[in-house]
Amino acid sequence: MSRKVLNDFAHSSTDDTGSGTPDFTNRIISNSTTFSIPGITINNATHNVGIGTGSPGTSNLLELSSTSKGFVLPRMTKGQRNAITSDVAGMVIFQTDLTPGLRVYNGTNWMRFTETVD
Repeated sequence: MSRKVLNDFAHSSTDDTGSGTPDFTNRIISNSTTFSIPGITINNATHNVGIGTGSPGTSNLLELSSTSKGFVLPRMTKGQRNAITSDVAGMVIFQTDLTPGLRVYNGTNWMRFTETVD
């Protein structure tokens, strides 16, 4: 059985009964397979999350979609990076000091991407 829940939160509401004029920008929609907040979709069936898309690809753990915004990686100094105690292969950061740029941990060492002008 699929259950659908709609909750409208209004600026003029003083309780959770949905009184006042609904503010549809804050609508939460959920059922047995998906949970959606405006701009974010979590798909329980395929275990993925979409931000800016209502249908993230089934092979994507996280799909970001925008034509006007970028994705910002965690930014830190080399000292902060080296203080990470549980780094795993594939971890990515943007190093802000010394030679700033992207770094990827390969399971043994942090590797710097060589940059060329694009």
